[in-house]
Amino acid sequence: MRVSRLRPVWARDGKTLYFQGLDNTINATSVDTSGDSFQVKASQTLFTTDAAVTDLPGGLKAGYAYDVTPDGQRFLINTFGSGDATPLTLVLNWTNMVPPQ
Repeated sequence: MRVSRLRPVWARDGKTLYFQGLDNTINATSVDTSGDSFQVKASQTLFTTDAAVTDLPGGLKAGYAYDVTPDGQRFLINTFGSGDATPLTLVLNWTNMVPPQ
């Protein structure tokens, strides 16, 4: 049986592999890399997300839509805005606007 998974991200401890399912779920799979074998344990769905997926020519996916904090307790997820969001203002060279002391 073939199961499609997108955007794998390793936990910092190397014991868990996170991945995005085709159904927009974020999943985790425990792995055992001790000894000479590589064993994958059962996957667990953690949550459903609206992670941004960008298609490139040829069906390739661009970049990562999420990342995991080093402790594995939180996720940073890139999502598309709702259109109601306040625009971001980026000020370049702001130090030039600060009067000298």
